[in-house]
Formats: sequence, C-alpha cells, structure tokens
Amino acid sequence: MIVDARNGERLRQKVGDVVLQPGDTLFLETYPSFEEQQRNSRDFFLVSQAEDSNPLRHDRAWVALALLTGMVLVVAVGWLSMLKAALLTGELMTLAGYCSWSTAKRSVDLQVLLVITGAIGIRRAM
Repeated sequence: MIVDARNGERLRQKVGDVVLQPGDTLFLETYPSFEEQQRNSRDFFLVSQAEDSNPLRHDRAWVALALLTGMVLVVAVGWLSMLKAALLTGELMTLAGYCSWSTAKRSVDLQVLLVITGAIGIRRAM
C-alpha cells in the first residue's frame, strides 16, 4: 500500500502519475525484510514503523489459486452448490491464516449481496 502526501494533504492522483517533490511523504507497507535491505540506502528514510500494518503476502498466492481452482472444480462436477463451495473456500482461507475474520467481514459488500438477493427474488417471481 502506498499513500502520498504533500504539505499535509493527501494526493488523489494515481501513484504512477505523481511527480515527487522535495518534502513529499510516502507511506510504504512492505515486508519486514525491506527495512533491513534498505537500511543503508539513500533512496529511503525510515521515519517510523506502523506496528499494526499487515501487508499483502504474494508468496502464498499459489495456495489461494489452488483453493479457487478446487472450488470451481467442485461446483463444475456438481458436488456442491456455488454458495456452499464459496463459503467453504472462504472458511478454509481464514482457518489457514491467509485472511483474518475481520478482514473477511470488511470485504463483504452488502450492496452487492442485496442486488444478488433481489435478482434471485425477481427470478423466482417471474
């Protein structure tokens, strides 16, 4: 995650479109090894650490991809419905530690669920 700030105000541009100027602040959420690797570099100046940060881990993405593939196969074969397979896959992801329960809860978009529920109701009514 990268956050840009200039003169105490957050920049709303895409990161790639921002031309850095002296005094700009960048908040980088990185792996723990980043600090050790860049300790003697002049490119970064470590001001402080964010203790509660939780950067995305791409090193275990293959497991998530395998679970997703398994979910699709289970649905394609007809062993489980899409809803049950998705719930099972989500639960496996949280139990395995790939996603916390609070992150999973925050990721649910209630508006999308309402649209899906409404569409199912309209389908049955027709």
